[in-house]
Amino acid sequence: TLSPPRCMVRVGRESGMSGSKNVVVVGVPRSGTSVVTNCIVEAGAVWKSSSSDPLKMDKKIDKNPQGFWELQSIYKLNWRYLHLQGIRGSNYFGLPRYKLLDSEINDIRSQAKTAMEQLEAESKKRGKPWVVKLVRFEVTFDGIWKQISHLAPNSTVLCLPFRTPTEVIQSTWTYWKSPLFYKHCLLAILHTAAIGGYTVVLVSHRHLLTRPKQQIQALIQNLTQNGVKGLDASKVSCVNSNLWRCRKENKSADGGGQDLDIIKLPKTYPEGLRVLWKELVKHECYTMTPKQIRRFLSQVDDRDTDGYISDVMAKASREVAIADRTKMRRRVRIHLWRLGVRVTGIISEYLEQDDDR
Repeated sequence: TLSPPRCMVRVGRESGMSGSKNVVVVGVPRSGTSVVTNCIVEAGAVWKSSSSDPLKMDKKIDKNPQGFWELQSIYKLNWRYLHLQGIRGSNYFGLPRYKLLDSEINDIRSQAKTAMEQLEAESKKRGKPWVVKLVRFEVTFDGIWKQISHLAPNSTVLCLPFRTPTEVIQSTWTYWKSPLFYKHCLLAILHTAAIGGYTVVLVSHRHLLTRPKQQIQALIQNLTQNGVKGLDASKVSCVNSNLWRCRKENKSADGGGQDLDIIKLPKTYPEGLRVLWKELVKHECYTMTPKQIRRFLSQVDDRDTDGYISDVMAKASREVAIADRTKMRRRVRIHLWRLGVRVTGIISEYLEQDDDR
């Protein structure tokens, strides 16, 4: 079940910069995907075309002062794919409640292909590899990105920033504040990489912000060794260590130290997550092949996350369904009220005209 999909092997090819692979940045929400994408862009990669719009978020919830480095079109495509299936943020890993129509999924894939073709054209024009941030890769891969030849595993390297569970949980949104969500999301990303046949380059968010020069050099070196050409680590200057030091969540239960191997997770965290973290730290700034990923996953017990998904996500899906029905009833009432106002106005006009006659 973990062999690369045939369609990916058949249509895969090197794209963008001649002879170079490209980069897809994936990761758990709030784990450093934006700053890593920014680093790769400053090192020389192309992340948008002249017709692309960067993601813009509400300032009230914007937690990235230096930007998200994500394309608006791809962000909307991913969430449109999920929303059409009844998936929201709170039931992110829940079972789909609706089946997509062929016309809907074909339209989404067509737009995804167009977005990647525009990016590849810009990449060829500038003679540089491209990089795309896809933080919903693990839940949209089968439906969208597995069908896009530009993201084939023999022309693409996955880059996976990771951050301590404590920092992620304290930094993320309310319905994702769970150690088991962190664990399941990370395992889902690695599982998708293994199924797709992707090589993954791991990079520590904490070391990137506390030891920027060494970590950036290691990141670009690992990407280069895996076929991503034309990147220069000396050009990267976007990392601001003060952004890490000033955050309260970075001085929390794990001690706020710089070394990952001495971080102790809270005793309230599940033992399975502790084991996962220990294994993850061993591979810090390390390249993992699909075979190594499968071996890594075989050493991690995911039974606790299975229970979490089946219970919490099912409950969240019911709440989403109730909220959707409430919104629909509200919309129907508004439309009926507007219709009533219009009908009343028409009748009044008719009666006034009749009186005149």
